[in-house]
Amino acid sequence: MHCRNPGRLTFSCLTVLAACLLCFATVAHGQYAETKLTASDGASSDYFGYRVAISGKTIVVGAWGDDSNKGAAYVYTPGQETKLTASDGAPSDYFGGYSVAVSGDTIVVGAWGGVLLQHGRCLRL
Repeated sequence: MHCRNPGRLTFSCLTVLAACLLCFATVAHGQYAETKLTASDGASSDYFGYRVAISGKTIVVGAWGDDSNKGAAYVYTPGQETKLTASDGAPSDYFGGYSVAVSGDTIVVGAWGGVLLQHGRCLRL
């Protein structure tokens, strides 16, 4: 995955064995800073890094396999990790599996497995 952010850094992110994410930021004329992100409670079956979003110094990483496929999203800011889960999460919701987005201080995480859109309403399956 290759992402650009408005902070003039170029990030390249590579998922390795679905347990960690390697991010490289271009800092100056061909020099790179490398960061390895892992979930503090991660397992290889979490599919950590399947989806990634970057805005400024914030990186959001989806892990749809977390907790029996309920899913999670991890938010990384300098020196901090925060785990996001759905308050009404259920197995096979896949929260964070197919969409994560960040813009400024707003984060959106999708969960396609647990709802059905019918006549303009979201219904829990």
